[in-house]
Amino acid sequence: MRTAVLAVTGLLLAGEALAQDEISWVQIDLGGGFAMDVPAMVAGRVMPGPDAPKDVMMGFGLSAGAPGTLNCQLQRAPYSTDLPRETLASSLAKGDMGDFCKMTGPGVSKQQRGTPVAGQTDGLPSATCLTAYTEEGQEAAGRVLTMHVVAGKKNFYQLVCINAFDDQDGAVTAYASRWSPLVTRMQQSLSLAADEK
Repeated sequence: MRTAVLAVTGLLLAGEALAQDEISWVQIDLGGGFAMDVPAMVAGRVMPGPDAPKDVMMGFGLSAGAPGTLNCQLQRAPYSTDLPRETLASSLAKGDMGDFCKMTGPGVSKQQRGTPVAGQTDGLPSATCLTAYTEEGQEAAGRVLTMHVVAGKKNFYQLVCINAFDDQDGAVTAYASRWSPLVTRMQQSLSLAADEK
């Protein structure tokens, strides 16, 4: 599976503005009973534009100089005969993320996958996985992908975040030191509509 994250908006920030104790958060209404916390600085620019794919519920991009960039997107996908809800919910509860964090495509190499972590989001089965990799041909070739998957009643939801840096080691360091708390806050705050519970 090749995961592509669409940066719906970009924002240039001074590095010190992203100090974790200085980030202001706001809960955004994603429509239909869905909500999530995002940094206040992007709150007015996270909703997808009219040309965005229908499965995209929210997306934004941040740039912070030395820590590189972070692009996040919340996607909704229907279940299928190959992936029914029961199968996904059971897998997530066991921390089995399958191919969700597997990156494929031209230029993708040096893939290092972390151990998925099972949990619950808004009372529903969920899990989170992380993969560090290099994607040659990109301006910042080092990447860390984090994916948070939630098994709703009718659809499943993927909060996909990719941070990019000059090289893979730098991307891993930037994720651990800068982006991880921000991504975790969004993952934990996701609230689904009543008809998905």
